[in-house]
Amino acid sequence: MEREQKLKILREEFLTPEFTESVVEELQKNNTFMYKLVEKDYENGIVNKYLQIAIDIRLEKEFGEK
Repeated sequence: MEREQKLKILREEFLTPEFTESVVEELQKNNTFMYKLVEKDYENGIVNKYLQIAIDIRLEKEFGEK
């Protein structure tokens, strides 16, 4: 299965507002550069491409097949 298909399945199954919030909090604590790229959009309810990348990486790390 291609990566995009796997990510689509992971998003459908595990992506919640709480999960997104935890990714944003992790960026705020551990990656201030990335946090600055997502902060304003996220405050306005937008998941920009940088936040989507961080979400996808975390989904793969936590729930993807090894």
